Amino acid sequence: MRTKAYYYKIGNYLALAIVIIFLMQTYFRLYPFTVTNLGESNNIDDWFRYWDNAKDISKNGFLIPSQSSVYYGPGSFLYNYFIAACFLLFGENLIPIYFIQSVLLASSILLIYYAFRNELSGGIGLLLLLTLFLFGLLDVFKYYTFKLLSENLAIFTLATFVFFAKIGFDQVKVKFHYLATFFFVLTVLIRPTFFPITIAYAVFLIVFYFKNSALKKYNLLGNLALLFAGISILGIRNYFITETWVFLPSEGASDSWKQLLELDVEIIYKKVLFALGFLSSLNADYYPRPHWFLIFLLYAYYLFGILKNRLTINYSEILFNILIIGFYLLTLLFVTVDSYGFRAFLPIQFMLISVSFVTVKKLMLKFNKDYDNI
Repeated sequence: MRTKAYYYKIGNYLALAIVIIFLMQTYFRLYPFTVTNLGESNNIDDWFRYWDNAKDISKNGFLIPSQSSVYYGPGSFLYNYFIAACFLLFGENLIPIYFIQSVLLASSILLIYYAFRNELSGGIGLLLLLTLFLFGLLDVFKYYTFKLLSENLAIFTLATFVFFAKIGFDQVKVKFHYLATFFFVLTVLIRPTFFPITIAYAVFLIVFYFKNSALKKYNLLGNLALLFAGISILGIRNYFITETWVFLPSEGASDSWKQLLELDVEIIYKKVLFALGFLSSLNADYYPRPHWFLIFLLYAYYLFGILKNRLTINYSEILFNILIIGFYLLTLLFVTVDSYGFRAFLPIQFMLISVSFVTVKKLMLKFNKDYDNI
């Protein structure tokens, strides 16, 4: 009988192989490294706008002086600073940024795998790793790693949040609560869709600390302070510039309300199909993604099993389900998916996959009683 140590060893080798594969793919895709900038900006596409904002930050000041009013866009405030940091380190050169984004994608896959492999025991952990790799390769690396788009950073910060939250809330390690909160804040600053979920995360923290009465309440206050101070950074920037408190990019907020007002049954139906992987429901140029639908089937089975059998789930699963359901609801209501593309759903998908694989383990236990002893 193969032991956990055997599967863990194989997983470590596969993890190393995944990093090498992404780096080699990046090298061959960029070679001979002649394209180092985006060319003339059209002031429309997000990658040009991030590039221009980053140049403004690196040359003229931290507050993005070219945006002399409240921050307008593009949607990810923090991603501007990620690009600006790359400019300061490597100059105005796309090549290092694309290599870093490739490494961030590989790191995201590994963080999710190492967060969940103890729970998934046996070969299912390896299957999770390979599934994450395929999703990353087919949905992110192929289409978005070589563009200046915030999802490349949001996937990493959310995966890091998952890693620290999984350990911190299941094993009750307080320092990991702070790290999880920190990376949640970064994710909110990168993807404003998560901003309303902040309240749900705060409620979760309060319930968790009062349920675990041995925990010091000043750590709860510390996490809440970090949470609300962190998500206020854009508001503070706007206050310095305009003396008004605006906490979200004004372009995205305006588009979101417009999208909400235009909703009807047909649009919601098409958006749901899009989220399930039937992308042509909103954009005929997109190919269907059957692997999305399969993961949703597993996730639906997972939720059905919890509700039917009234199963007790651990704290991290509660938190992840709050984020998954909240993110999809907010995206369906407020995001113009047909123009934004399927990248709208990418940041949450690694979390969705990992939670869905808990279902795979339960199925294996159903058909093989000795599975959990591997």
